[in-house]
Parts: sequence; C-alpha cells; structure tokens
Amino acid sequence: MIKYDIVKLDSTNIRMTPKNGVIQDTKKELDNIIEKTKAYITNYVRPKEFFRNNAENFENKDKSINARSIALCVERDETIDGNALLLLSLLHPQLDIDASVMLTCGKKEQLLEYLNKPDFKEKLQTAIEKLSKSFE
Repeated sequence: MIKYDIVKLDSTNIRMTPKNGVIQDTKKELDNIIEKTKAYITNYVRPKEFFRNNAENFENKDKSINARSIALCVERDETIDGNALLLLSLLHPQLDIDASVMLTCGKKEQLLEYLNKPDFKEKLQTAIEKLSKSFE
C-alpha cells in the first residue's frame, strides 16, 4: 500500500505525492502474485473436484508497461475434468478492453512444475511486454 502526503493548495484543490518517493517494484509485485497463485493451486486445484476460478492481480504503476492492471489467473478447463488453465491478463489503461494469453494447461502437478521453472519469470515478463504492445 502506498501512503501519500496530502498538501492543500486552496479550498478546492489538493496535491497528493507518495511519501518517501515510494516507487512500485513490478518484479516484487509479480513475485507476490506468483506465490499467491502457487498457494491457490496447491490448496484448491484437485483432480475430479470442482474449484473456483481465481485471479491474483495488482494495479500497474510502471509507465513502461501499457496496462492498468496485471493478473495471473487459474481457470477450470471446461473440456477436460481435473485440468486447469494458467492465464496472464492485462487490462487496458482506459478500462475498455483486456488482453489475455494462455501460459499453460494441465493438471495440478503440471501447473506447479511450470510455475517453478527457472525461466518462468522471464517468459512472464516477455508475455507482459507483448500484450502491452498489443494495446498501442
């Protein structure tokens, strides 16, 4: 959570500036949603049982990424019981469209294996950049 200093300019206008120059660390936020997604898959995705779709997201403040928010989603595969889809989704800055890409599909163990790969974060970053460019 970012805390702000509020300066009253006059009776109707204020200026809000982040305290201590707090800047969002996108990599830290991505690590956070990856860990939450891993925990959700570990606890709730089970073969031959119903589970709810889940999305972990954060509001993007990085100006180099053309997106309002970034989400990592786990959705049930409607065609194969026990399978789940791992999706990356970006919301357009003007909130009118979103772009999504499927990262992988499979059983619980396959999803966790994919999330634990050493090059997963680099693949995720390149997918975010491609989706971000699709908004331009």
